[in-house]
Amino acid sequence: MAKRYAALPGEAYPATLSGPGRVRGERIALHWRASEAPRLGLVISRKLAGSAVRRNLVKRQSRGLFVQEACAAGRAPMDLVVRATASLANLDRRTLFGQLRAAFERLPGSVMAATQQGQARR
Repeated sequence: MAKRYAALPGEAYPATLSGPGRVRGERIALHWRASEAPRLGLVISRKLAGSAVRRNLVKRQSRGLFVQEACAAGRAPMDLVVRATASLANLDRRTLFGQLRAAFERLPGSVMAATQQGQARR
């Protein structure tokens, strides 16, 4: 399967992080801005995530949600930075994924949130 997004280059982080587009969850923040193609950046520090295994889990789950959400058909492309804001070390996998998903669902025009609302109406 071909990769449908690119990594956010280092010089784009400051503009994305300081922009007005921001969603804060309990332990995760998403920063975004419009771009020409979907690009993902990850800021998951060793101090907040703990082990390399935990950091890689957060990155893997973030990439999967980004492909579902930001690379969805008809979605305007965006630069997105996923940033840990509080300790993730003591969360189990399910809780961690729930926190990430909740943050992604709060993005404007969220495909996941619209899908859930459609299922709830049935």
